Amino acid sequence: MNSIFFYNSKDKIVRKIKLLKDKFIKDDYPKKYFKTLIINNTYFITGGKNFDNKTINNVYQIKYIPNKNCAKIIPLPKMLYLRQNHNIVYLPYYNYIVVCGGFNLRTTEFIDLDDLPAFEKENADNGEHEGNKVTKSKFKWKTIDKNLNKSICDAVIFVLNSTMIFLVGGYDNEKGLITSEIEMFDFKEKRIGKSNKKWRIIKLNKNEFNYFKNIFM
Repeated sequence: MNSIFFYNSKDKIVRKIKLLKDKFIKDDYPKKYFKTLIINNTYFITGGKNFDNKTINNVYQIKYIPNKNCAKIIPLPKMLYLRQNHNIVYLPYYNYIVVCGGFNLRTTEFIDLDDLPAFEKENADNGEHEGNKVTKSKFKWKTIDKNLNKSICDAVIFVLNSTMIFLVGGYDNEKGLITSEIEMFDFKEKRIGKSNKKWRIIKLNKNEFNYFKNIFM
């Protein structure tokens, strides 16, 4: 992968940008079923299936460098689970990236972007970028001990009231069907770890249904 395409929504032009790779990177990029986020002009790529058709847990950061008209790809710590068709969301209140579910998975994990600058500095000082091999950094994925109620792929995922993550619909691969259920998890506490909190399936009354309808329609 030597280039990447950027779409500018203002001038509606697609530009081909040269992609700079660190010499320590081993090419194991996702080909399909990966999930992405854009946060403050930085592009995050997580999981998916690689070109050997194997599910991976790799995470990459792509930074656009305007004055050089190029972008740099940097490997970040790998997720704790191999994931494809998973669900990903940014939780700005805590500056977390949260991923959950995916094919044959009910687990949830998150990483704190507040620890990213120290991770970048440490790797720069070491002269290498081997994401999951840097042991001193606090920038690591952590799990929540409460799983989803179902193994859900490709759902609509969003945040409400700063701390509440909603997972709507998606594909229940355990049953092999599209689900219309909604699951919710509330990140109210800064310290997640073990708690009584859990993903719960919620049922909407008429007013709640209309509230969500007005958001998405």
